[in-house]
Amino acid sequence: MSRYDIDTVADCFAEDAVQEMPFAPPGFPNRLDGREALRKLYGGLPEANRSMSFPVRSVRPFADPEWVLVEFDGKIEQFSGAVYDNHYFGFFRVLDGQIRHYREIFNPLVLTGSMSEADRESTFSLHSAG
Repeated sequence: MSRYDIDTVADCFAEDAVQEMPFAPPGFPNRLDGREALRKLYGGLPEANRSMSFPVRSVRPFADPEWVLVEFDGKIEQFSGAVYDNHYFGFFRVLDGQIRHYREIFNPLVLTGSMSEADRESTFSLHSAG
């Protein structure tokens, strides 16, 4: 993601992958079904941002080898000057080398408080994620 290579990121997901964001704020999807929905949602990141990084804090495997918990930060600076800095927990289920399920936990108040509605829409391509 920090290299702005959305296609490579999307290709890490299975065609029928699911991403859940149970604490997503109003106006933001709480579930994406399929690789193409992920590609559409995140497709606006490169054009809307001056820089972005997602430093990993820790990776914790589960007893079930298909699942892993990744704790990371999201740091995004937009061309508008808005700065987004959030803390994430990502639960990943990986089968046959592809992500099948991704449950993303983050603070929705940080998302809504750090960016204007226009910045959120341009960053996350909300108009085309549906």
